[in-house]
Amino acid sequence: MSGAEQIASSALTTIPVITAATTMRARPITSGSGGVAEEVAGEADVTIDPKSLDEHHRGTMAELLGIRFVEATRDRVVAELTVRDDLRTFGGRLHGGSLMALADTVGATATFLNLPAGASTATLESKTNFFAGGQEGVVRAESIPLHRGRSTMVWQTRVTDASGRLLSLTIQTQMVLKQ
Repeated sequence: MSGAEQIASSALTTIPVITAATTMRARPITSGSGGVAEEVAGEADVTIDPKSLDEHHRGTMAELLGIRFVEATRDRVVAELTVRDDLRTFGGRLHGGSLMALADTVGATATFLNLPAGASTATLESKTNFFAGGQEGVVRAESIPLHRGRSTMVWQTRVTDASGRLLSLTIQTQMVLKQ
């Protein structure tokens, strides 16, 4: 059975898949896949294996940039990006577009983890303020919800450097697209 057939034949757990530039859609995955999502007993929160998010972003811009997920729940998603020369401006700082792509990826993934079954999401609006330039090492993006509604969700993503210095702050609105 192919990977696509395995995914199509399962029912219980969902994981993210990029279906277009900034659109994510939930799809089922087999329950024997190593526990991608695990419901915590007595709690509504779902803990997601960050490596499974990396896997499902394979072949997308997230992989091209080198975004790595390190924590993921329905209330908080954290990812990291290593500053490389090809992500810098001529001035040697991490390019603002790299920061925005990191924030958009993390916010969209956070939205996905909160979607109803069968729904997808797309970025409707994104506003980024830049405070400092990342120069080296690893930057960290942390996304938390400001609003989780039936038709839209709003996420705030803080991007910081290894010392905790705020590099950028993004607030984005994600549409909830129902089938």
